[in-house]
Amino acid sequence: VPDLRRERPGEVLRLALKWAEKGLLFLKDDYSDQASHEDAVRVFNCYKASDCDRQIGDRRARNFRERALRGPSTSLPCGPVFLGLCIPPSTSTLRIAVADRKDFYHQLRVGPRKAVHNALFPPLLEKDLVGTEAHRLLCEQRALREPRALLVPPPDRAQVVACFKAIFQGDHLGVEIATCAHRNMLRASGLLVPREELLSTRPFPPSEVLQGLVIDDFYAVSLESLDTPPERSRAVARLDLALEAYEKHRLLGSVEKNVRGSDCSRVAGAELDSSPGTRQLGLVTAGGTSPAPVPLTRGVSDELGLAAALAPLAVADLAAPWDDHLYATDSSEEGAAIVCTPVSEATSAQVWRASDRKGASTKLLSRIQAAVRKADPLHEEACLEPPPGSDALCVGSDDFGLPLSRPGRHLDLRCPLSERLGATSIPGLAEAIAQVFSRGLRRLLEQRAGADIDVYGLESPLINDLALSSDWKVQAAWRWDRESHINVFETEAYFRLCLHKARLCRPCRFSSLIDSNVARCALSKGRSPSVALTRVLKKVSAVSLTAGLYGALPFCPTRIMPASRSPRLLTSKLLRPSLAFEDGPRIGS
Repeated sequence: VPDLRRERPGEVLRLALKWAEKGLLFLKDDYSDQASHEDAVRVFNCYKASDCDRQIGDRRARNFRERALRGPSTSLPCGPVFLGLCIPPSTSTLRIAVADRKDFYHQLRVGPRKAVHNALFPPLLEKDLVGTEAHRLLCEQRALREPRALLVPPPDRAQVVACFKAIFQGDHLGVEIATCAHRNMLRASGLLVPREELLSTRPFPPSEVLQGLVIDDFYAVSLESLDTPPERSRAVARLDLALEAYEKHRLLGSVEKNVRGSDCSRVAGAELDSSPGTRQLGLVTAGGTSPAPVPLTRGVSDELGLAAALAPLAVADLAAPWDDHLYATDSSEEGAAIVCTPVSEATSAQVWRASDRKGASTKLLSRIQAAVRKADPLHEEACLEPPPGSDALCVGSDDFGLPLSRPGRHLDLRCPLSERLGATSIPGLAEAIAQVFSRGLRRLLEQRAGADIDVYGLESPLINDLALSSDWKVQAAWRWDRESHINVFETEAYFRLCLHKARLCRPCRFSSLIDSNVARCALSKGRSPSVALTRVLKKVSAVSLTAGLYGALPFCPTRIMPASRSPRLLTSKLLRPSLAFEDGPRIGS
């Protein structure tokens, strides 16, 4: 937490006067509306440009006391979302428009209830702030809440507390507040409509015009014919609407950073390149932005030499076509299989765009989990992260497992109750308290059950429908010639599919169903703490990079996995007839 002992009153006063000049200062009498003066904010600077620094508020102490809210930060449309684009380079190009707001956080004015918790330390002499607008408002508030008595002199207030009347960069809710306010303003102006807005948590929209918002940066990307002038592109039209809204609401911007109709530009952390030179190669690329030069030691420079040589390959080809087949891979400890079914280009694109390509941290199944999977071929892995609100209430020695409102924590009432109520010395007291909590929480759950719908899980109706209704054909089936972990075999089965696609010698975007959540997350993320999985992931990455393969891995539950119904894999898994679903996926010869 911030070390407030290092604050110097003179520096704090100069900062408060700077805020007063810009109309961002708020004053209060003391810290009585806070749990402690240690909740105060410590402000420091961070380099932004040669003529100015960025102000950061070290607000950790206050952040710890405030509840974190799940907001739009989980859906920010950063660079990887552009991988859903598909552009024919011979007939089309991209037009990119970007608008950046200047010091956006400081333009988000807050009310007194928020400002009082952006307090500085130590308190300042009131006489040093006389004449500021903040001091005038403080005096008015004092007069309203404390009518002056005729016979009692007013209290002698020598000090006041300076507060920031905007959002600090360092506020844990800053991104949520800034993005919500910015989005609502743009939507009121007819922008960020659902059919065009990019969000990282939603399927890629089937539109030739795309809009996105990353906190203070608004961008629009449109797919245009080669003869369309940049200024007449739909992306520039969206940009002009945004600039009109900013002018109306007097939001300052960095005009020098605006982009109007460019065919090659940085957008949300990615560099989109549809310039004529790139299109002549039959490519439209999306990759990392070129960093600014930084002085390095010779040792570090040599170490980065190979990475620099391979940097041109670290891009995605947005001209790669959609595969005309949907695949599925599955494995047991004895064998594995790959099956496929023909699909339309629209279906292939929808499945690929709706699939998670971010991945997650994973661990191999434990021995017990692997044994259960081997004994029950239809056993399905649970998601690696608990659903929101899956906390437990612990009282005494019992764990009632009742969902509460704070995800990821357990509320243990044993210690506080023992100290205050003597639960350890009164027989049955802890159990009685637990029953009271249990009845109340169960009543709450019953009331919510009629209104809340639990949509948590890994399955997708689209994927389940394709798995059950498509005509699948076996493309390859084999037996393993060694022993290994089941998750490694699941990953290697997908690697075999990548080898098959690489032999076709053409880049493509394809989807392959998989019923192992561990393998799915590791393959999507590209790395794993498991050494065994890492060896396979490196081979998958090398083949995908060399052949221009962009795979997506939708989850398919084991009970309807098409690849598990391959005759050879059925034999290796020793499925009894009673375990097979009569209405399961159809496998052709």
